[in-house]
Amino acid sequence: MSSHLSRSARRPAVPCRRCDMRRSITTSVPRSQIGPESPRYIDFPEPPQQTVPDKPRVRGILPVPRNIFKGRGTGKGLDKATDERIDLATKEPQERRATAAPLDLRLVWKEKMADARRRNLREGLQALRDRKVRTDKFERERATTRQADREALLYQPQREDERLTDPTLDPAIRQYLRSSILPDPNRQDRVKKMREKVEDKEEARKREREEALHTLYMQARDFITTEAQLDQAVDNAFGTPEDPRGFGSDSYGPSMWDHGPPATVQDLLNRANRGGTSVLDSSKSYVPLTKQRVQRMAEDLTGGKMDDS
Repeated sequence: MSSHLSRSARRPAVPCRRCDMRRSITTSVPRSQIGPESPRYIDFPEPPQQTVPDKPRVRGILPVPRNIFKGRGTGKGLDKATDERIDLATKEPQERRATAAPLDLRLVWKEKMADARRRNLREGLQALRDRKVRTDKFERERATTRQADREALLYQPQREDERLTDPTLDPAIRQYLRSSILPDPNRQDRVKKMREKVEDKEEARKREREEALHTLYMQARDFITTEAQLDQAVDNAFGTPEDPRGFGSDSYGPSMWDHGPPATVQDLLNRANRGGTSVLDSSKSYVPLTKQRVQRMAEDLTGGKMDDS
């Protein structure tokens, strides 16, 4: 591969005593002799096939050729490459002109051109027909070969190395595992347990729904559905303008905070854990707690929600 170097860069540097010529010690070129504008100013490795010409670029767009064998443009799907159609397309003139006079050279030239067009059309159609026959034959043979190769690979016997390295397993068991489901002797028991589990879940869901409906029925008696009930609830909570409700120990306080601060989280936890002094501080006895326990027991026995007494 030739390099574009100047004469000073290719000039031998060391003289040869035998031939009295100058030769360079190495094949590398001094970088000082190559300018920065040269593509060889920076040394980088080159691919091995750098001189292979690239695929030439075809400029323009070729038109789609007409299908002369079958299709819409051939007249009812006829084949234009048959001998009959070629004879009809390249008919010879019925009468040939006599030897033209010197003044009729133009007519002679037109007849020669017509003969050339007929000959070119005939040879072109025949060449296209032969090429199509060869192409169809090649594609048919290739498809047959590929199909045969595929069938051979698909149904080929097991290779010897695969057979020798295959895990030890009886062929009958292998075929059974590939074609059927593995046996499960405990399937009936597992199905029975799963069915009972599903039934228990459905029964629990049904009981929850019944309890929710019964609780809603018991609490629906206190729902406010009319304006009169709303006015009555407001009067019971805040009193009337003539007789306003009071709060506090003397029932005369103007605010709900006269009862004291609300219960803290610790008070609620103590009450839930049935310990501490919150119950005794509020009622000085175990009567409210005992009443709640008895009510829960009655609800469990009757199977429904009861009103708070």
